[in-house]
Amino acid sequence: MKSTRFLFLCGALALISLMIGGHNPSYAQQTPLSRVGVSVIGGGTGKNSKDGIADVAVPTLSLRERRASLGGTDISAQSGSLIIKFARLYYVNQPAIIGYTLQYFDADGRTLPNVGTTLVSLPSPLPNGAIATPPLPSAFNVGINGLQGDVSPTTAGPGGELMAVNLATKASPASVTLGPGQTTATLNFVARWSDQAYFPRNAGLQGKRSIVLTLLPDATGTIYELGDSVAVVTLEDPLPIAPIILNAIQDKQLVRGQSDLIELESTGFRSDGKPSTVFYDDNYNVITYTVQSSDQTIVTAQVVQNDGRFAGRPSLSYVAQPNAVLGSGAEVRVTANDGYGGVAADVFKVTVVSSVTSVAVDPAEVKFIVSPNPTTDHITIEAQAKVSGVARIRMTNVLGATLSMVEQPITAGRSYHQELDLTSFPEGIYFVEVSDGQVRSMQKVIKH
Repeated sequence: MKSTRFLFLCGALALISLMIGGHNPSYAQQTPLSRVGVSVIGGGTGKNSKDGIADVAVPTLSLRERRASLGGTDISAQSGSLIIKFARLYYVNQPAIIGYTLQYFDADGRTLPNVGTTLVSLPSPLPNGAIATPPLPSAFNVGINGLQGDVSPTTAGPGGELMAVNLATKASPASVTLGPGQTTATLNFVARWSDQAYFPRNAGLQGKRSIVLTLLPDATGTIYELGDSVAVVTLEDPLPIAPIILNAIQDKQLVRGQSDLIELESTGFRSDGKPSTVFYDDNYNVITYTVQSSDQTIVTAQVVQNDGRFAGRPSLSYVAQPNAVLGSGAEVRVTANDGYGGVAADVFKVTVVSSVTSVAVDPAEVKFIVSPNPTTDHITIEAQAKVSGVARIRMTNVLGATLSMVEQPITAGRSYHQELDLTSFPEGIYFVEVSDGQVRSMQKVIKH
């Protein structure tokens, strides 16, 4: 009985041994392969990626050229990464070499070279003396419309050191190596600075460019199979920003028949190093100007787009009409258009007087400083008291409606200051009036 059980057990083991021992020729082919895919770090899971790209069918990393901005916006690095990784891992005993190609296309889908041939100094400097906070990086030469110049791809070397990504084409593919226990490799991209130029104005627009990364199949067919094998990196032009009023035109007084001339794009600079130009465009677009007077029987105004008196730069002139009623006034609105739908308008009032010194209220009587101007949230008014009493600080809109008013005691000879919160105010033009019971003064404030 025992021998019969023993023989049955031996037979069963023999049968299993035959099956395992290779008598089933398809066994090796049934061994599952690892799966390799490419995705955007932070994307592909229904969440937004680092640069705001929503989960899409083809993993896409969207970058935007950095802009040399005097306003202090849009100067942070536009960057992100693609990740090549094992989505399913069975193979861990030896390095896996994963090939890929990189193709570069312009806005019309035409192939661009991976290495640009046009060297441009980036970023183009702001006007001499202009100050940017934080400081802009030093200019450097790169080849634009090329992979290295436009997005500077890098990856980690074998020792973790930063190294440039190999340029790759269908004819000469590149590769990453995932060693035993290593499941991912990243390709990092940083958008270049725009090749904008302030003088002469050039927005440096190339249109949308795209880089398509395609993983290549395993040449041996024994290590991995492909999952999501295509990813895209796009590079947009700088974010379009409307012109801003950098130096607001203050209200004016003119004698009948008197005219005034303003250079709208001055090459001079303020004491803080910022340009003295009235309007400033962060994209460096060419600005065209129009002007309107609320009453041409009182004041007429015109813009010369190419004024030879200012080396071809635009100018604004306005005239108090000879027959205008004394004490009457008109509003002059100057509008700057960047050609891409962005506009900014500055409005100031011109009052007709018999002489500049005949006005009962002299704006110079109460000297005060408003800073910052233009502003985005708060302003601080600083003044020197000429008399003791109470100072009244009033904020009005362009229609003269009072928006806020504060009072504070003042002592002759001493300085005083007041902070006003404009956070809840819409963007536009406002006026601050300071009075001390005897005289008053008014200044215009721009809220962005």
